[in-house]
Amino acid sequence: MVPRSLFPLGLALCTLAATTSAQNLVVHDAAAATFWEGAGVSPLYPGAGVPINVYPAIPPLPPGPIGFAPPGAVSIDSTNGMTWFSNGPFIANTPHNAYPAGAPVFAPFPAPPVLGAGMVMGMAIDPVAGILWLTDGFVVAGVVPVPGGPVVVPPFAPFFGGLPPLSGLEWDPITGTLWAVDIGGIAYNFMPGGAPVGGPFPPPMPLPGPATGITIDKSGLAMPGMPRSVYVTGGGMVVDIFTGVPFPSFGGPMDVGITYHPAPSPMPAGAPCACPSYAMGQVLRGPMTAGNPNFGVDLVGLAPNNIVIFAFDFAGFNPAFPMLNTVGCPFGLNFATAIGFGALADAAGTAALPISLVGIPAGFQFYMQYVAACPGDAALGIVITPLYQVRVSAP
Repeated sequence: MVPRSLFPLGLALCTLAATTSAQNLVVHDAAAATFWEGAGVSPLYPGAGVPINVYPAIPPLPPGPIGFAPPGAVSIDSTNGMTWFSNGPFIANTPHNAYPAGAPVFAPFPAPPVLGAGMVMGMAIDPVAGILWLTDGFVVAGVVPVPGGPVVVPPFAPFFGGLPPLSGLEWDPITGTLWAVDIGGIAYNFMPGGAPVGGPFPPPMPLPGPATGITIDKSGLAMPGMPRSVYVTGGGMVVDIFTGVPFPSFGGPMDVGITYHPAPSPMPAGAPCACPSYAMGQVLRGPMTAGNPNFGVDLVGLAPNNIVIFAFDFAGFNPAFPMLNTVGCPFGLNFATAIGFGALADAAGTAALPISLVGIPAGFQFYMQYVAACPGDAALGIVITPLYQVRVSAP
């Protein structure tokens, strides 16, 4: 286990000058009842944009309409990992497949009548205030996220004037504002109640279809000379409206929404880094969110009593990624500044590493990479996991 003193020390030493951050994004394909997750492409993370996780949208929703701009949405509660989703007329929630259920799972329930059109086109959850923000395309309202939950923010029309129907919604915990996108891909930032904060922000290029969702980087990272990334999806493409970087949607052209998932960014993206001697894997303990006492990354599937080194670096990473072994991933931490802690896997083959993020602010960044004994490696007898960049997100 990492000593509690590690992170205050790292916070004092940490520099954020050389970052390669990506943001994990989850898209919802309502027609296939599936969530697709991957890291967003950016100028600092060009090798992303591939699906690295797929999990089912269960419980299944009753059939909903599919049309030119299919209704539906997705949003993740960043404090407990619960994934909220809709296909338009119905709403449900399910645990993200990386975590155990952190809250009750509800059977599908109808969109609240406060939405005049009776159809969810976008949703965004504020887990701190306990508000599920919803839009039917014409008004925005806030409800308590339970079946039949009371209305806590009465419906209001954003003060933008004459735009096509809104098709996506997002909550920004850093600024306390909402974001929306219309079917033409134009993004809007506004206060609860509707007062505009900026924009409108047109897409840097035409989307191949109507926009269906919007999400924002909640780690606080801003590209050099640019605001934080804001992603819109539509017609099978995702684009960051500020960097202009497009990439194919993980789930295809029928995505109905996109959301931000506060999880570590693996480098290289999607690398399995497997040891042939056993079925090794990495398991998240909870969302990578400021104040979460249940974050951590455990190494599972090892041989009992396998030696593991948990290595950390607060000053950056080694972009050369030297290959030290013949299996696994290259080593990405700087040898000169890395800090290591040894542990043994338990009888079930798990090397546990709980990391409390209580007292750690959003935007705090560090790198982590594990080394474990691997008899199947011909060089050093070790396997190296992917390098994880951890940039703590706001809840």
